[in-house]
Amino acid sequence: MSSVRILRSASEIFERSVKLSGGSRRFAKFKRMKNLNSVWPDRKYQAANMPFIQVDIDNFKTEVLAAKKPVVLDAYAEWCAPCGTTEKNVKRAVLGTRGKVLLARFNVDHSPNLAAMIGVKGVPTVIVYYLGSEMIRDVGTDTVTKYINMVNWALSLDNTHDVIPPP
Repeated sequence: MSSVRILRSASEIFERSVKLSGGSRRFAKFKRMKNLNSVWPDRKYQAANMPFIQVDIDNFKTEVLAAKKPVVLDAYAEWCAPCGTTEKNVKRAVLGTRGKVLLARFNVDHSPNLAAMIGVKGVPTVIVYYLGSEMIRDVGTDTVTKYINMVNWALSLDNTHDVIPPP
């Protein structure tokens, strides 16, 4: 007879694989990964703590229109449920720019004159401004990828100073 033993249960297969792979090494690798995650916090956590510039009718010209960098303006309302999702997605999109893009936001209920002045008819609305003019506008909630494309397009404007069609 051959010396090959047939493993009959899943627990036997698991125990055998742990013995062959060196179970303690697996645990050490997991422990290193856990330490690495504590050193590099999650992008969602970083995005949640990213500050917005609160804009109203008084400081709109100085904070948004006079900015030398591209500005992503988020128009929201407190009662709007999709606005929270849009806020998180826009923060995640701007997180990787390392300060090359400014992030601003205003409440349409608190600043109805500003909403009328820039033509916000629905919330959430995300507008990208560069050198005092509106470049691209998106109404409604979208994915992080869409906002990343908008931010990358704004960065390309900042580098080349040419108007490129939006993605």
